[in-house]
Amino acid sequence: MSYTEFQNLNLSDDFLFAKVMEDEAVLRPVVEKILDIRIREMTIVQSQRMIEIEPDSKGIRLDIMADDVAGSRYTVEMQNENEYNINKRSRYYHSMMDLDLLEKGKKYNRLQKNIVIFICTFQPFVRSGRHRYFFEKRCVQEPELALEDGVTTVILSTKGTKKDIDEEMAAFLRYVEDSSEEVADRSDSSLVKLIHAKVCTVKQSKVREAEYMKLQERDQNNFQRGWSEGLRKGRSEGLREGRSEGLREGKRQGELLNIIQMTRALLRQGKSLNTLTDLLETDAKIAGKIAGLILENENLSDEEILKKIIV
Repeated sequence: MSYTEFQNLNLSDDFLFAKVMEDEAVLRPVVEKILDIRIREMTIVQSQRMIEIEPDSKGIRLDIMADDVAGSRYTVEMQNENEYNINKRSRYYHSMMDLDLLEKGKKYNRLQKNIVIFICTFQPFVRSGRHRYFFEKRCVQEPELALEDGVTTVILSTKGTKKDIDEEMAAFLRYVEDSSEEVADRSDSSLVKLIHAKVCTVKQSKVREAEYMKLQERDQNNFQRGWSEGLRKGRSEGLREGRSEGLREGKRQGELLNIIQMTRALLRQGKSLNTLTDLLETDAKIAGKIAGLILENENLSDEEILKKIIV
């Protein structure tokens, strides 16, 4: 298990992103730019906030959470891996934040406006190609009729291809992926220069570097413990189950290759993801991942796609 040296971190790294954005003077102009609004005052609630409503329920960890004086709550999240679930992730995040906000016995009208912002280093909607997506609830029959429940999801993609943002937003998204001195120097964006100054401050902090190293050491130890446990189980059960497991894995890979080939054919026919899932009789996440890989790079062979989805 490898990790990036502290001085080489980009803003896309969760740790660096949280440490930079926990400064209200940096977070506020970033949120203002993303939402194209003006915020008079913003207060950081917490960075790296864990919300767990019940011991047995799935919790969430929010990179940065903040409130403004008008009563809106914001969370800004860095997403580096496309798990093809950004829609359901958004739903769950909003639900958990509302449960965290509303005390027992309080009226629903006490719920604050709830804005979730995802900054993605991948393209969640390949066929669209936008850099920025706004989602709010509206009536299907009358699109001009908004539900006005105070829930908004905004998704940014560093992999957008359309000309749907201005140069300052484009510069910010470039800096997310490459937070080097060279990129900051070449940029005319005052926002990028503000963020870069904070990035430099964080990277110069021995306390922050030690904190980062401690987290990496913890993750490394957890990985090694899991690996060792797996080896112990493998030694005790491997002789007995190894051959059967090998046969099962071979059969599984053969089935996945068939699904990949069928997916290519169905995509050429313009079939939707829901149709793919129904026709292939496979898990929506697997179908979505295969379709995404094919759409992102049509030159990938079936075997290369197989390797990516069985890792």
